[in-house]
Amino acid sequence: MSKDKRVIKTEKLITETMMRLLTTTSISKITVKKICDQALISKSTFYDHYVDKFDVIEKIVDVYAMQFNCEIQQRFEAVQQKNTFEIFNKIIKDMANQDSDLLILMSLEQDVHRVQDRFHKILYDNAHAFLSKQKMNNRFSVDFLSQIYADLALTSISFTLKHAENEKLLEEQTDFMNLMQEVIISNVKQ
Repeated sequence: MSKDKRVIKTEKLITETMMRLLTTTSISKITVKKICDQALISKSTFYDHYVDKFDVIEKIVDVYAMQFNCEIQQRFEAVQQKNTFEIFNKIIKDMANQDSDLLILMSLEQDVHRVQDRFHKILYDNAHAFLSKQKMNNRFSVDFLSQIYADLALTSISFTLKHAENEKLLEEQTDFMNLMQEVIISNVKQ
């Protein structure tokens, strides 16, 4: 069942207001009242949609995590189709286009809503699932390789967000990540 257009519009207004506030104010200083004042809505309207300010952030992070998970799954599927460069390039460009909101979310001081933790888990789980299906030479454990891949990819994502305006750096970073993936895969397969 799809949401009513008014519900979608109100939730969009609240999330956009939250992101706008986060550009100038730390999450600890943002109140529901401040969100409502900025969005020009009542507190009861806010509470019809969200439990508290952290619920707003959690829902925003959920959307990013869901999109990211789909993109990472495509990346690992592309490994077998040999078009990883295009998929990774798409992920990098999508992130660069969303850089301000995602960078804000990745820098939140509240641990329970950390985008990095969610992205790291998505990267680790997808790498682990992919590597577990490969015939490997047992030189390195799947757990270790998945952890290394997730750490490198997350560092790469942070770099992308911080340098989104510099295409040359983004190309270098994309080339490096593709090279790393090729090296890892070629050295662990039997």
